[in-house]
Amino acid sequence: MFGGTLGGTYSYGYGINASGQVTGYALTSGNSAQHAFLYSGGSMQDLGTLGGIASYGYGINASGQVTGAAYTTSNTIQHAFLYSGGSMRDLGTLGGTNSGGFGINTSGQVVGSSDITGNSTSHAFLYSAGSMVDLNTLNHSGSSLFLNDAETIDDLGIIAGYASDQTQTTNAALAFVAIPRFGGAAQPARTEAVPRVAMPDSLRTLVQQKIRTRGARRIGPAFGDSQK
Repeated sequence: MFGGTLGGTYSYGYGINASGQVTGYALTSGNSAQHAFLYSGGSMQDLGTLGGIASYGYGINASGQVTGAAYTTSNTIQHAFLYSGGSMRDLGTLGGTNSGGFGINTSGQVVGSSDITGNSTSHAFLYSAGSMVDLNTLNHSGSSLFLNDAETIDDLGIIAGYASDQTQTTNAALAFVAIPRFGGAAQPARTEAVPRVAMPDSLRTLVQQKIRTRGARRIGPAFGDSQK
């Protein structure tokens, strides 16, 4: 068992791999900032940010690559990141303001959620081979599920997360599993426009909180909250 911080008063772990490497976030010296960390080989490494005051590590793969969310220089916007080879890469968004990476597999593919253009709603995404793709554009055109957030991806590329059903008026979030096609004839990409479904207010709030503070799993206060 280990315990430690980056010089501040608390730290939280969110992801671990089979080698016992851990990622999460911790307060820095003087409790001046929250930074994502990688714990490996008995020491905690500060992963830095995307220019802002805070970052959060949420997922880690077998190679020790980390994904999460980090503030940019404005300190009001968070973007999903991929930390690999000693540097943090900004994965961008689907056209909106904020995004967050929540799961990563051994191939370095990242999944999460991002605001879309206009910030009218949030869509689940897959980041692979250098580009971020809206999972709703890959979803079968006959499906009534609207994919809001992707939480995890395994080494076969199978993705799990939660969605809303376009045929229902309830505020429920529904679990989904997205399975890529293996072999056989290639399925054409979805060509019709992805509908901008009005996300239930409760579900939209949940997704936005997760992008900004990982609110669904938050234990400690978000940075900037008063410390008691």
